[in-house]
Amino acid sequence: MLRKIKSLSLAFAALLFVAALPAQAITIGFDPSDQIVGVGDQVSVDVVLSGAAPTDVLNAYNFDITFDDALLAINTVAFHVLGIDTGGGLIAPGTLNVGFSGLFAPANINLLTLTFDTLSAGISPLDINFDDPFSNILIVNFQLADPTIQKGSVTAVPEPAAMLLLSIGLLGAMTSRRKMATQV
Repeated sequence: MLRKIKSLSLAFAALLFVAALPAQAITIGFDPSDQIVGVGDQVSVDVVLSGAAPTDVLNAYNFDITFDDALLAINTVAFHVLGIDTGGGLIAPGTLNVGFSGLFAPANINLLTLTFDTLSAGISPLDINFDDPFSNILIVNFQLADPTIQKGSVTAVPEPAAMLLLSIGLLGAMTSRRKMATQV
């Protein structure tokens, strides 16, 4: 009898230990992770969840996406999963809060697509933050997950046509200056 109790206790402890383990090594990040676009163009980037087991289920998420608001302006956010929108939208310059709850979606999924307008030349990092432990969460299989974050970036470069016009203008200015110098 004592052996049965010990065996059951050991099995129960092992079960509790396994249940307390976090979900698979989940990654959340951007696809494509890095892009180069022209100033004034629109750029789209997907936020994807990967690395979960095929049987894992996404229940809820809420996190912040940060970007350089001097270089990018959010145009649209398109969610790809069903549920209740719990995100806060643009909560500060360069910080977008997105969230959904009540989900029973596969854990390996494209969560949403962001479309930005590029405002000026430069490199804008894209980051996902779970910094606020009271509101920023990812729940997989009804357990809090601690995902690996894959950062991204958008590099906005001047349009080639604008560079060509600038070059022609500089060449014209140099030519007229030389003509004026030879006439004196």
